[in-house]
Amino acid sequence: MVKIGGKLVAELPQPLVEKLGLKEGDELQLEEQEGWWLLTKAEPEKPAQPAVSAEELALLRKLNSFRFDARTPEKVDRLLSASEKRALEGLIKKRHVRLYKGGKYQKTGVYSISESVYGLLKQRAVMTTPAESTPMAALQVHGWLVIANENEAVRLSEALRVQIQAGEVFGMRGFDTKFYVVTRRFYDDTAPRIAAVLEKGPADREEIAAKLRLPVEATTAVIEPMRERSELIEKAKGMYELIR
Repeated sequence: MVKIGGKLVAELPQPLVEKLGLKEGDELQLEEQEGWWLLTKAEPEKPAQPAVSAEELALLRKLNSFRFDARTPEKVDRLLSASEKRALEGLIKKRHVRLYKGGKYQKTGVYSISESVYGLLKQRAVMTTPAESTPMAALQVHGWLVIANENEAVRLSEALRVQIQAGEVFGMRGFDTKFYVVTRRFYDDTAPRIAAVLEKGPADREEIAAKLRLPVEATTAVIEPMRERSELIEKAKGMYELIR
């Protein structure tokens, strides 16, 4: 021990300093134990994770999938559903997304995702990959779900009994024998957009999905109940037309 500036300072042997990877400015913690002292290296505090809902996370992923020059408000507005627009407004208020106006975007502006959310986006993306996520979690995040296994569909139906009875979730078996499940919110947002595409003439699922910027499975999850409700018909194999 040596005294420096009125304080007692403990000198650590150089081999120990190298072994612990210590450097000038590092903080150490000294804790009293039963009959001995524990010296540990203080861990830096982790920054708090920004609060992002499942709907906002899904919107961030969608926005991140667009080319940067395609993130102008005019272009983005055409590609978002009503619920996605609400999620975007929430993200802007939280400053997780901002409208950048600089360079060639001074007039139009372009949506930019904050760095803090990028870290969360990567973390959540790992947690919700198809191989790791449960059907319930996937339905909550995306608003739609496709199940190929009948036993799994039965289990999910039991788990969602209350929501199904309330009309918040519904689904059916398609001609391809797969089970398509969709939330009421996703259906109400997507069905009018599908109808708008078909107003211009018959189209197949791939064409509809491309215009809506949605996966084909998501589009099919809405098309199947629309067909069941006689809102559209399958004019030819895979070709759909509005019932007027």
